[in-house]
Amino acid sequence: MFIINKVFTKSNPLLPDEQKNFPSIEHSIKHSIIIPAYNEEKGLPVVIEKIVKIIDDSFEILVVNDGSTDNTASVAQKYPCRLINHHINQGKGKAMKTGVQQARGENVLFIDADDTYPVEKILDIAVALEDYDYAVASRSIGKQNIPAFNRIGNAIFRNSIRYIYGFKAYDPLTGLYGLKKSYFEKMELRSKGFGIESEIAIKAASMGLKIKDIPIVYGERIGEAKLNGLKDGYKIARTIISHLPLYNSTLAFILPGLLLFLGGLIGLLFYIRNTDLGAGIISALLLLVGFQIGTFGFASKVYAIAHKYSQTDIFTRFLLQPGMRWKLTSLGVVMILFSIIAGGLLFSENISLAGNPGIHLTELANASELAINNNLSYGQLSPVVVDKARSVLFLPLLASGLLGLLLIFSATFLSIFTAGLSSSGSVLFKRSEVAKIATLEKQVSG
Repeated sequence: MFIINKVFTKSNPLLPDEQKNFPSIEHSIKHSIIIPAYNEEKGLPVVIEKIVKIIDDSFEILVVNDGSTDNTASVAQKYPCRLINHHINQGKGKAMKTGVQQARGENVLFIDADDTYPVEKILDIAVALEDYDYAVASRSIGKQNIPAFNRIGNAIFRNSIRYIYGFKAYDPLTGLYGLKKSYFEKMELRSKGFGIESEIAIKAASMGLKIKDIPIVYGERIGEAKLNGLKDGYKIARTIISHLPLYNSTLAFILPGLLLFLGGLIGLLFYIRNTDLGAGIISALLLLVGFQIGTFGFASKVYAIAHKYSQTDIFTRFLLQPGMRWKLTSLGVVMILFSIIAGGLLFSENISLAGNPGIHLTELANASELAINNNLSYGQLSPVVVDKARSVLFLPLLASGLLGLLLIFSATFLSIFTAGLSSSGSVLFKRSEVAKIATLEKQVSG
């Protein structure tokens, strides 16, 4: 729970209920500056004083006092800002979300209350948001003001977010940035603590937001640091890892599944040559498990695309092609029939071929090689060749049949997620729905 204590403009202090009587003031606000603060009685007044000197009436300042035990709240009340109090400390992420809930601007800008960030860059961020969806003030200079342990963690987390999720800006963990309020709300953020920045960056990259990178000089903080290197570092790492299944299922599932599948396939080919039963069984299991993991990855990826958490890639564009379900189903049926027919021929007693009764199909394939190597006659070859072929080819044929069965079920399973999506990831409408939309557009334009 939170309480809004006071609302100030530069000219008149107003209570929340009174503010509703002045729609022109509210409508003129375009940028909401949100300052989450926990025990920042020393740094907060410095930050607010700097902000007040550079902004105009298109800005509002919101201070979210996150259960501070010092004079943070009373300090904030001395300045032209809106103060929102949490009864207890709930974390930076929760404080930011509370601020956004109360923000009236179409853009929300965040800055820490410890005076480590150059306040004047707020104006650059506001200008950037005219053309961009998300503006990031990257800490390119002044890293010596970050504790050594935290610098190492920042480097690891920063590069993880950039290379795993494709985040474009240099510093996804900065405490000074801004974005459209509508995008912030669509992200449905869950982080309550310092993992909030990494979650925003991951989701911004996955949503394909247009990002502006603004280099800044990072300064020395005022007051005591609140970030715990180990505890909060763990939370940030957990945030980065926990978003992999939905926001980069290609790396989390599809590629590992593909590697297992190819490893199993190669293993089966070696098994046919070396007839090592243990290696053959392991290879068959790798093949089937890899296929299942890849299928799960495709389902996760398509779900993310359908809910606008992610964008299409080469794998999903292939999967979303028209008629792909029936193509995969047909391939699965062919694989099952091939396994059944080949197995039936292989395990039948005798097969007549080319008018010569008693000659087996597998015998024809291997008779020449065995005859040369062992000086055997065709009569001696028959039981040797057939027994060897049966023992060697049984496992690959069984794996082929099971894979075909999995392919059929997977095609049906994935069709649930791909229904209504085009190969580009956009939603497809039925003709009746298109007609309704066209009718509504005519009514509105008329």
